[in-house]
Amino acid sequence: VRSETLGGPATPQLQRVRGYALAQLGRLPEAHEALEASVAGARDREAEYEGALALQGLARIGAIGGSSDAELEARYRAIFERLGVVAAPVIPIAETVEPSSPGG
Repeated sequence: VRSETLGGPATPQLQRVRGYALAQLGRLPEAHEALEASVAGARDREAEYEGALALQGLARIGAIGGSSDAELEARYRAIFERLGVVAAPVIPIAETVEPSSPGG
């Protein structure tokens, strides 16, 4: 998390990984917040691929939480297509994760 404090180049990636970890714990609101930070950081750094991965994460946790967003899906797919991405890593998240409270 030191990179996040210093605003280093890995910050969007760290926030994305954090978002997925929180999603795996069922802490969807916190996961959403971390993935939004990843998108913002990637945009600031003009890191399109990293931004697309974070948008994909947002779309996935939105679908799990019952609020799928076709715009998010279209945005990350368009970036993947423009960049020539054939396959992106799939981070496991239970598709029926039970949202937990921030306290655990």
